[in-house]
Amino acid sequence: MKNSMKSAFGLTALAAALFATPALADQIKLNNGDVITGEILNKGASTVQVKTSYAGSISIAWKDIASVNADKPLNIMLEDDSIINATIAPAEAGKGKLKTADLETSSDIDLAKIKFINPTPIQSGVGIVWTGNVNLSGSMTKGNADNGAIRLAAEAVARSKTNRFTVGAVANQAESNKQDIEKNMRGYMQYDHFLTEKWYAYVNGSAEYDRFRDIQLRSRVGIGAGYNVYNTDVMTLDVEAGISYVNTDYFVGEDTNAPAARWALRYNHKLFGGNVVAFHNHEILFGLEDLNDSLIFTQTGLRFPISPSISATTQLNVDYAKTPAPGRKSTDTTFLFGVGYGW
Repeated sequence: MKNSMKSAFGLTALAAALFATPALADQIKLNNGDVITGEILNKGASTVQVKTSYAGSISIAWKDIASVNADKPLNIMLEDDSIINATIAPAEAGKGKLKTADLETSSDIDLAKIKFINPTPIQSGVGIVWTGNVNLSGSMTKGNADNGAIRLAAEAVARSKTNRFTVGAVANQAESNKQDIEKNMRGYMQYDHFLTEKWYAYVNGSAEYDRFRDIQLRSRVGIGAGYNVYNTDVMTLDVEAGISYVNTDYFVGEDTNAPAARWALRYNHKLFGGNVVAFHNHEILFGLEDLNDSLIFTQTGLRFPISPSISATTQLNVDYAKTPAPGRKSTDTTFLFGVGYGW
């Protein structure tokens, strides 16, 4: 009886010890001696994302890492763009030991030669990444004046390593005392083919209607080149230059069509650890036959994430036509406050 009790007690103690043993986790040692424990999710251009039990997902600068210990295989993309599935063990400072499942020996490698960990399709060249957003903003006033305004904007982007396709649409409508005071819509698309990691060629087009700027249809097609100045986890910046052909049919004014030189910029920057995203986009069309045909479009604002998929947005749009339709003003300015869903 005593032996049975001892055996039962021993098994209970062993089970308790096993359950008390902390789950295996990846470990990252920094150059300053600190150790981060968690699950390595991925490594981008300059940072690695680690999921921790105490602070959620955190971002660590890759250059600040002295060693990595990951006992579960990771998809590792090296400088020569080869991808291996291997574990990483600590070695001397700044190095790691890679061991694949089918090898009995490990090999040392400089951590700086690890380009990506668990690379995305854009990074690896395998597959397509879909991103996009839908934003809704509006206002309503009842009482001495009955006013209402609504704006709906949507954009989707399909991106592989060498190709990117963007399509989007924007619609605005506003009323005052049951009379339309704003009514416009615009659709656009652009195809980018990446010639190198940074340089790409593009072809784009758009169609626009705006009753209160007397625009029955403004269509544009263009070609050109773009350059990805920055593409990090914190900031992205693209600049583009090319040639466009602009055709404008007015309700009342005289129709125009002419070539234009195009300059465009797209900028996004995560601030305060990603809690705020600042963005600025602009597109300038310089009339090649007459500078009076020049057009400028800008969007500047801030996004405040509410959840991983929902954000609040404040935005300023400015549209400028050097020569507007007769009786119309050159500049339209719109302040927007809304909520968006992104994926």
